[in-house]
Amino acid sequence: MPLVEIVHFSAPEALIARPTLGDSFVDYLKKVDGCLGVSRGFQLEDKSRVFLFITWKTNEHYEKMRQRAEYPSFMASLKPLGSDIFIQHIYFDVDIDNAFNAPITEITTIKAKEGHTQEEVNAVVSEIRANQHLVKGGHPPIAWGQVKQTPELYILIIGWDSVEAHFASHKEPPIETITMKLIGVCEPETKHVALRSGRSMGVLVTGDALMR
Repeated sequence: MPLVEIVHFSAPEALIARPTLGDSFVDYLKKVDGCLGVSRGFQLEDKSRVFLFITWKTNEHYEKMRQRAEYPSFMASLKPLGSDIFIQHIYFDVDIDNAFNAPITEITTIKAKEGHTQEEVNAVVSEIRANQHLVKGGHPPIAWGQVKQTPELYILIIGWDSVEAHFASHKEPPIETITMKLIGVCEPETKHVALRSGRSMGVLVTGDALMR
């Protein structure tokens, strides 16, 4: 499977008002050998937070990009566009296109609780995946992968029709019971993003309408 790079950061007011200010970054990546695609969008729970998903053919292609002569100066030019930057790399075990193309993308970071093992967490995630076809409003498959930089962290990704559809699934059998089992063995942190592919990131507005 390709390498997925997740970058998220706090955006200044200028970028929130004019998302096209980030187009130069996307254009740069699109020209790099081995970059298979870029999706980006604002986090719905914190509308000042931007998520970028960059898909690389291999880790070697990503490393070669970092070795390009112009890379340091290019990255320096982007500093005014974001702060509090986090970067994660994951090899997901299934294709993530459905999740990225859905109206809403769920990103859940999972860490096993003290006293519980990763094997226990994996078993519950497998149980959720075995029942994902029963979930209304979901866009399977569920993607699952370990974060290279922090091996104790795993990330689960799936697409949804809406945030409401995601939360409603927690009340439906058998997902309700399985979700409680998951919470019992791990510490999940869930975010939702309205992703757009390529250069377009839409505009951020208030209320229930987010990015179109």
